[in-house]
Amino acid sequence: MNSSTFGSKVRPFNINKSGISEKIRKIINYLETPIEERSNYQTYQISLFLEEYTFFSRFGSSGILLELMKHLKLQSFPLGSIVIPWTSTTSNFYLILSGRVGQYRKVEKGFEIIREFSSGSSFGEEGIIGELFHEEYRTVESSQLMILEKEIFEIVINDIQKERYHEQFTFFMSIPLIESLGKETVSHLAKVALTKKFTPNSILAKQGDRPRGFYIIQSGSAKLLRNINFVNNEENFSHLIEIEEIESGGLLCDYAFINQEPLEYSVLCSMPLVTYFLDRDEFRGENKRFIQEVKKISQKIPNDAELSEKFKEKQSWKKFKNKLMSSLEVKKNTRHRQKASFLPKTENLKLPLLKRARNLSV
Repeated sequence: MNSSTFGSKVRPFNINKSGISEKIRKIINYLETPIEERSNYQTYQISLFLEEYTFFSRFGSSGILLELMKHLKLQSFPLGSIVIPWTSTTSNFYLILSGRVGQYRKVEKGFEIIREFSSGSSFGEEGIIGELFHEEYRTVESSQLMILEKEIFEIVINDIQKERYHEQFTFFMSIPLIESLGKETVSHLAKVALTKKFTPNSILAKQGDRPRGFYIIQSGSAKLLRNINFVNNEENFSHLIEIEEIESGGLLCDYAFINQEPLEYSVLCSMPLVTYFLDRDEFRGENKRFIQEVKKISQKIPNDAELSEKFKEKQSWKKFKNKLMSSLEVKKNTRHRQKASFLPKTENLKLPLLKRARNLSV
């Protein structure tokens, strides 16, 4: 039997369980249970484990994910096994439970590796939609791969992915800055973007971090906060200032990610936030060219000196405004006192006079 073939009558569960975590060992045991005998509890436990994987994270612990888990199979591949041959199609969609799989391109003298997939990654989408493979996939080390067959994928996932892709592509094209990248780049972003949600006051990233991707805001808003050092009367002190608030259509962490630099600000969710996240794993190998495209629209924030000057100007204006308001309040109180000095005091008025005053006011 070819290592790239999966037969329903064969038990391809010859897996070496030594040296793997207890959590993964349990998942392997659940997956080794024949599909028709797999309990709801086992299916649920598999879904809890896999919802953290990049591919499944978009479904969460939903009915869709549980339905997929009912049909998930497991197969082991020794080092050097060809999982998907070059110029062929496959009826399987693969997810890596453990190990690594290389993507190889045909060259004049054989094959060269252009990308590696590790635990949590998926591949085989081309076979699902019936396209010809232009690369070969083979194991870089002994690997355990979870498998979804084409029929299941089409029924449960394909329609969802098509709808999600259309929604994301339409949204990205509605943002002039992203639309300027061209349809090919926007299409790639729509295919690989993951939806991530955040609640108010949650921190997306911290100043000094090296982000593993960047965000495009679909709805809500986030504040960019920068910790800046100031010198005042030869005394050093730091102050956290708000640079700006980014809303729908804005990018977060893009400049630091693309230029492989530490983040120059922290990102704080200010309103319930829905974002599209672009992971760095989607910009390797041949996909590196998309980085150059996104780099065209990425902007660096002002440096410390510029932000310090703006902060000082803001503080000066705030002091001036407070002083002005205090002065106006003093003048207002003075006028009231001067006006009151010309009026008879109410406690000296006789009762009939007060009654007449009430009647006149009605």
